[in-house]
Amino acid sequence: METLLDVIDLLPKEIVKGEILTLAVNKGQMSQPVSSRLLCCKMLGKICLKFDAYVIKKEVLPVVLSLCQDVDFEVRGYMCKQLDVVAKGIGLESTKSAILPELVELAYDEETFVRLAAIETIVQMLPLLDDDTCTQAIIPLVKKLCENSYSLKDSTLPVICRQLGQLCCGLADNFTSEQKQWFLKFFQELSKLGLPNTEKYRSSFTSPLPDLLPEVDHRDKFRECRHACAFNFPAMVLFVGSENFEKELYRTFRDLCTDPFHNVRKTMACGFYEVLKGIIPYLPDCLKTICCCSDSQDNDKSNLVKALIVCEEATSVTSSWRLHADFLSCLSCLPSCISSEIIFTTFVPLLFVKLHAARPIPCRIAAAYSLLIFLRNTPSLERRKGIINELIRELCYGRSCHKRMLFIRVCELVIELFSKVFFKQHFLKPLLTLSVDPVPNIRLRLCSILPRLKSLIKLPKDSHLLQQLESCIKTLISDEKDRDVSYAVSRAIEELDKIEVATEPISRRSSCIEIALDMKDRLKEEEERHQLEMEFNLKLKEERNVDFSTISTNTKGGKIPVRKSGTLPKPTKIKEKHSEQPEKVVSSQSKSLRILKKERRISSPAVIVEFQKNSSQVLQTTRDVSTSTETVSKTTSPKCNIPKSRYLKVLTYAHGLVRNVLLSFLNSP
Repeated sequence: METLLDVIDLLPKEIVKGEILTLAVNKGQMSQPVSSRLLCCKMLGKICLKFDAYVIKKEVLPVVLSLCQDVDFEVRGYMCKQLDVVAKGIGLESTKSAILPELVELAYDEETFVRLAAIETIVQMLPLLDDDTCTQAIIPLVKKLCENSYSLKDSTLPVICRQLGQLCCGLADNFTSEQKQWFLKFFQELSKLGLPNTEKYRSSFTSPLPDLLPEVDHRDKFRECRHACAFNFPAMVLFVGSENFEKELYRTFRDLCTDPFHNVRKTMACGFYEVLKGIIPYLPDCLKTICCCSDSQDNDKSNLVKALIVCEEATSVTSSWRLHADFLSCLSCLPSCISSEIIFTTFVPLLFVKLHAARPIPCRIAAAYSLLIFLRNTPSLERRKGIINELIRELCYGRSCHKRMLFIRVCELVIELFSKVFFKQHFLKPLLTLSVDPVPNIRLRLCSILPRLKSLIKLPKDSHLLQQLESCIKTLISDEKDRDVSYAVSRAIEELDKIEVATEPISRRSSCIEIALDMKDRLKEEEERHQLEMEFNLKLKEERNVDFSTISTNTKGGKIPVRKSGTLPKPTKIKEKHSEQPEKVVSSQSKSLRILKKERRISSPAVIVEFQKNSSQVLQTTRDVSTSTETVSKTTSPKCNIPKSRYLKVLTYAHGLVRNVLLSFLNSP
């Protein structure tokens, strides 16, 4: 008979109506044994999907109503489970008049098995019922069932907990604000059943006469209830709304996430998939926001690095290689989140290990992709060269043919991520050496990439590279003995003949796609050039800072004394040197001193003073010493690296020294 139940869906309607329907009606008579009536319940559920509403009302519905009133609780329970299928067949109006009263009666049945079946049937029938039926009949019925189950703490309580999410979401449009709040409070109470800190539950479930009545242990039942609440938590979030999550459900969320039962915590973690669907496409932006906008950036970044390493170790030992490959490719977002120093010291060695140790090829390719992204964002030229040399040495010149095959795939990624100049400078020559590889599969794989290599060459700048490519093809043609490789070479030559070698200025006959690709490549090249310039300027700045610090330490031993007042000292006694000098000389002397006062801060860095005995020539020399700013700028070397502040100090000292020498000469007899 079980086989008959399986094939009813495959049989034609005529056979089902003529033979199986008659058999099912006969099996459902009260004179038949319980096993026959149970089989009839299952058959009626299958048959109702085959006929229209008229046949079901006439032939099937009387038997269904009779079985719902059966004296055996198992028959009533199994028939109750089929009521949603019968309701689909007879329509809404007949359901409201015939099926719904029976369902309400079964929901209050004395047997727990029947009540469980009624709860599940109510959930399945919600999409079929209209708003009036839900408001007037279903909501009061469900509320009463929840209250009775919570007060009795019987086996229906875990079932209520498991179906509560569907009940709340299915009836959300029909709830009043008070009813919605009641079901929310009911869910919150269920999520705390059996927790150690809920003393009221502990006292209420203790037997009043422990010596006469054995104490019932509800811990397993309460664990099952909390587990069901964790299962329904995403549905309850939709029921409450995201705007009310913090106010209504955050405490419940926190309690379930810290539940002492590990299955509850595991179910809560599995329920995050809805959140992850929204986060994963924007994971790089989220990591960048966390690392850049946090108050404790260093601690968060160190914790992030540790968490990523632990996550990589966990995913690498699982059987899901797709998950591991996705994780390795997602590491490419780290340059925008953490410093290049941490990436180079922590994640670059990790990815090199994965290039060699990861067994699935997609995981190796994902590790190579993230490694090339790190290479592109590494500011140090020496470190970039180190990564490039390591890739070439370990993959291109490695002993394993799998590593050399991986190198060809890495070269394809380099072409996609970097400029043509970068690839031709670092990877083209090692790639062409694989034309003489002893493994035919390596040479076969190389032939597929040869047309792409020709499209990277530009004349006349890359004429030597074109010659190397042609010599590589000639080697493959002349020395190749493998049949598959020879065929691949001939196909590659046909593709190569179709490709025109580009010239340095873009031809006018180039297509829009070629122009767009060339512009994209120039942008990549400009970024790489800008990165080199930034590194060069940084090194130059560091060298200058070292030189300036050396100069400052050398000059600290003997500082140049400079008068702070900025005024000339008053002459004590001026002896008459020549009695025949007129007063004009004295006036000119005072004039020259005034000029020195005004222009004493500006002087030539190198002044040669020829002392003459004639006072007028000496005064003229004083005027020559007082030069303007333009003279200083002309005589000063443009390559002078002395800072402006020290430079002015030296000039001030030189000016004061010349002034004192001249005054002493004027005052000498």
